[in-house]
Amino acid sequence: MFFSVLSRGCRVLFLVLAAFPASAEPRIFLVLGESRDGQIGGALSATLAQFCGPSRCGETWAQAHARAAKSAQGEVFGFEDALPWYRRSSRRIGLGLQADRELSESLAATFTVSAAFGQSRYAFPQGFTRVLSEPGTVGFKTLEIDPTLGLEWHAPVPRSDRFTLRTRLGIGHEIAFIRTRVDNPVLRVRSNATLHANFLELGAALSMPPSHDGAIGLELAFAARGYSGERLTLTTELRFRR
Repeated sequence: MFFSVLSRGCRVLFLVLAAFPASAEPRIFLVLGESRDGQIGGALSATLAQFCGPSRCGETWAQAHARAAKSAQGEVFGFEDALPWYRRSSRRIGLGLQADRELSESLAATFTVSAAFGQSRYAFPQGFTRVLSEPGTVGFKTLEIDPTLGLEWHAPVPRSDRFTLRTRLGIGHEIAFIRTRVDNPVLRVRSNATLHANFLELGAALSMPPSHDGAIGLELAFAARGYSGERLTLTTELRFRR
């Protein structure tokens, strides 16, 4: 219901984008940051179902990962049959394009599309289940594409002529191609999955614009992305803009 209302809001925003003149040429940006793991719970569920059935192990682990993703911390989590686990590594690199339509001096409607490659690895020091008790790891390689519509507010940082503060509210659709690898001494499983999810994103960034034409601007950005399945991811990233 909530995302249905937001989808109607997207249609209105499309009309706004068409009604206002573009303020500048579309901007290209490079992203370096943490992996965005909002959909790996579904990929893990599909992988585990290959050897223990979808009715138990897959669903249980998917729920456990959803809980971990909501907290988005590097801590240890447990849920029913899932033993403690933690995130060992996480990284992402991507390219994106952003087009703006000025609504006022400090507010703009934006359309962004990006493609990013991410890698993350989770460790299970006490095994995957009480039966598979040997320590193991689960790794994910993800290619994500996420067109997003949003509203961006920007203002100069007080007492600074170089930095700009940006806040952004957006809604979009994430397509994720995920390769999952489960490893422990007695179990090795590989799986590929293509997953789709709508999301709502709230972000903030500290931006340093290019000093002159042809230079590259720098931006430190934070984003909270909530998915239609109530999962939440928190990410930090560096953006290099032209």
